[in-house]
Amino acid sequence: MLAAARSAEAGSSLAECKAIAEQAQKHTHIYITVETLEFLHRGGRIGGAQRFFGTALNIKPILEIRDGRLEAVERVRTRSKALTA
Repeated sequence: MLAAARSAEAGSSLAECKAIAEQAQKHTHIYITVETLEFLHRGGRIGGAQRFFGTALNIKPILEIRDGRLEAVERVRTRSKALTA
């Protein structure tokens, strides 16, 4: 999004800035990992069995926001592995 702001500052048109922002959005990825599965369970994203076994096995999901939706990318066994993945 900084590229669009820089482009606007340089005098580009609104349509050009919009195209630059949309292109930058396609290359931006947001990854999330959670400490506990409690709130995923409370929010209805995972079931009780997944929460139980995930907690027992210390599984940490790696999630990504794609097109405004939260999707699981990978599951690892510890928090440190989740942060380095």
